[in-house]
Amino acid sequence: MTRLSNLLASTALAATALAAPLAAETVVGISVSPSSMDPQLGALGSDEAYYRHIYDPLILSNADLQPSPALITEWTVIDDTTWEMKLREGVKFHDGSDFDAQDVIATLERLPNVPGSDGLNAEKMSAIKEVEVLNPHLIRLHTEVPTPDLLTLLYTAFVISDELPEDVTTDMFNSGEAAIGTGPYQFVGWDRGQALRLKGNPDYWDGAPAADEVTMREMPDDSARVAALLAGDVDIIDGVPPLDVSRLKENDEISIVSGPSARTIFLQFNTVPEQAPMLTAKDGSALDTNPLRDVKVREAISLAVNQPLIIERIMEGLATPINQPVPSGFMGTDDTLGPVEYDPERAKALLAEAGYEDGFAMTLGCPNDRYVNDAKICQAVGQMLGAVGIDLTVDTMPKSVYFERMRAGEFPFFMLGWGNAQGNSGSMLRSVLVTKDAEAGFGSWNGGFSYPEGDEQLKMAEQLMDLEERDAELAKATRMFMDQHALIPLHAQNVIVALRGDMGYSTMPDEAFRAHNITK
Repeated sequence: MTRLSNLLASTALAATALAAPLAAETVVGISVSPSSMDPQLGALGSDEAYYRHIYDPLILSNADLQPSPALITEWTVIDDTTWEMKLREGVKFHDGSDFDAQDVIATLERLPNVPGSDGLNAEKMSAIKEVEVLNPHLIRLHTEVPTPDLLTLLYTAFVISDELPEDVTTDMFNSGEAAIGTGPYQFVGWDRGQALRLKGNPDYWDGAPAADEVTMREMPDDSARVAALLAGDVDIIDGVPPLDVSRLKENDEISIVSGPSARTIFLQFNTVPEQAPMLTAKDGSALDTNPLRDVKVREAISLAVNQPLIIERIMEGLATPINQPVPSGFMGTDDTLGPVEYDPERAKALLAEAGYEDGFAMTLGCPNDRYVNDAKICQAVGQMLGAVGIDLTVDTMPKSVYFERMRAGEFPFFMLGWGNAQGNSGSMLRSVLVTKDAEAGFGSWNGGFSYPEGDEQLKMAEQLMDLEERDAELAKATRMFMDQHALIPLHAQNVIVALRGDMGYSTMPDEAFRAHNITK
């Protein structure tokens, strides 16, 4: 039977499985719904959390966000643009066929050609110009330029089969027809907006998962998710709201597992257009220029935001203050940056110096189902900016709508979070703050900021193979962007999971829920 025939057979089984509950299943209430089962469609961290159950990446990110063997087991730097990599032998796809170098080629060739893709994974792999096959389990990756963080970029290179049709579509993955990988779980079925059902891979190269049959229920409403756990309708929930932690701890049948996250939450500015959308004088009349282009205005808005109050009141203390795009201690952070200041009087003075003594009116774009308390944070920011004379309209919406609008530059001021799974500032700066240039692979998540001097510094730093030199130059790039007040740092989220019974769970700093981290 061909691999595609096996896929069709597994899809028929999926339909049967969806018709009735699985026995002895573990039910997980998941806070963020998947966009797709196509592992190459997008690079949202929430989607990658689902992908990694079915598909393996070439390289794993371990608990310290450092490269760890996965489908690539060993690597050697031959020269500045050549990496030799050994592939894991004896690995099989869920249909029983073997994994080899041709699957790596098929994976990397499809990445830049997926209709509707957000472009981030293609951006990450854009430096790879050739895959040279030395034997079925030994390859060389040749890059256009020195790429010292190549291993971390491969964290999201989820491998698909070379036997899939060249014109395989996202719909084929979503239906299960093409949703076959080498990961710890096999696809059983997906009811969009309802649940993803998985079956443990008994032959997984890293051992069969303890939770064999798993249903991941899509439950974006925090209250409903907590209520389902208390009622015993689900066994585990992720994204526990900080306000509910104390109440859940009082229940003897429920345990809380919490750990630090690498995800930073921040606010950004759209400085590119001469006249920004949804930004006017207070009377609704057009302004002559975009005030957010003025660094004094950006600094003033930053000074008006009370970061400690957001962490204390909205996050219940279950978040870590940050003062730059990525958490302290990561490669490329600047240790000389001080804490984020809160000084509304100084904010008013800067607005007056910039010619906006009477303030102005603008919209803050914000998701309401992506980050912990995202909408509540944005509403609080609205009140804070009002206190310094800026009339802020807070526009919240589901992430499925929000991110498309944000990336299109529709908001003058907006919220974003970044997972920072690569463990350095380079990935975040490249994707979020460097001027958008799709052809060159930069700024795929840039909502409208441009600072050419910072762009050049980042691009130079990312090509340095010496780690100490690279760390110093990335830190300089970070400082340059922060001196321009390119964003307003808020906090790094905590990962909070709640479980019933005697199950255990290990959190990861990339926030991705992993059913294979459940212990029984």
